[in-house]
Amino acid sequence: MEKQRDIALTEAPDHRAAIDMLKRNRGDYLLDYQQPVQELLSAPGDENLHSTKLSSREGVWVFALSRPQAEIWREQFDDAYIRLAEKGEVPPLRRLGPGYKIIGFPNL
Repeated sequence: MEKQRDIALTEAPDHRAAIDMLKRNRGDYLLDYQQPVQELLSAPGDENLHSTKLSSREGVWVFALSRPQAEIWREQFDDAYIRLAEKGEVPPLRRLGPGYKIIGFPNL
């Protein structure tokens, strides 16, 4: 988008500032993460702002087995995620079947 002559990009310091820029007509669109913006759109004056999902992506963490601590880090990461999921702070764990493929991830 930065290379397009007819598009001017402006960055805001945080999600609330970006929403306020829209309300002040200092931008036409806001490209952002859905969850934090949806949480903020309940403020007075935000009722005229509407959102549309453009795309979504799967995220993955890759731990290089060449690193001596990789297995320990992965276990710690998994344990931390499970704790957050149990509290409802992150999406629940998903059980993926054998045919599941992460788009853009190399086939091994």
